[in-house]
Amino acid sequence: MNVFSSDLFLAVAQAVQILSMMESNISSREAEVRTLRQDVNALRFQGLSRENEHRTEVCDLSAQLEEARREAGKLNEQLRIVLEENVALQKQLIKLERQYLKSMMKSSPVTQIRGGCDRQR
Repeated sequence: MNVFSSDLFLAVAQAVQILSMMESNISSREAEVRTLRQDVNALRFQGLSRENEHRTEVCDLSAQLEEARREAGKLNEQLRIVLEENVALQKQLIKLERQYLKSMMKSSPVTQIRGGCDRQR
């Protein structure tokens, strides 16, 4: 074996070793890429799942809000009716108080005395 063939053999051996290392590196990178793709798919699925949950929650909350608005409208109407009844009762009470005061004034001894004094003058 001559030096040239020995050098060639070493060069080929080194090339094979380098290619083997590159192949190993590529394999590990491909495995890493597969893992990253799986992670991306899992995250995508998780994102879609959360988006669906969010959509469902928003729909539920919107329905609750609409129901609360309807109930608030009913309560406002009931409050308006009660307030109108309250005003009517207050007016009626004032009217009755006036009538009572007038009747008390007519039957009061002070009024009768004054009336008597006014007659004397």
